[in-house]
Amino acid sequence: MRIAREYVHLPPLPLFGQMARARNETYRLLERTQRSQELVELYLIAGQLCVMLAKASSDLGYQVAATEQARTAFVYAESVDHNGLRAFARSI
Repeated sequence: MRIAREYVHLPPLPLFGQMARARNETYRLLERTQRSQELVELYLIAGQLCVMLAKASSDLGYQVAATEQARTAFVYAESVDHNGLRAFARSI
């Protein structure tokens, strides 16, 4: 939540590393989690982080990376059936 709030007010580059680290930590947690409700929440968080990375990559001029992150975010949105995340991923 903090990174999303800061992204509105700060340039993307300083937050990019924080977003990538948070996404990677979410991936590590996904590997260790077996409870279905926790998996849903972690997939949603992973999708949200991927869509923020996609937006940051786009803002920084890296369209290929932005597309890859947006596609990944869309897959996570599909897996948790989250229309808002689907729409945000598609918009990028």
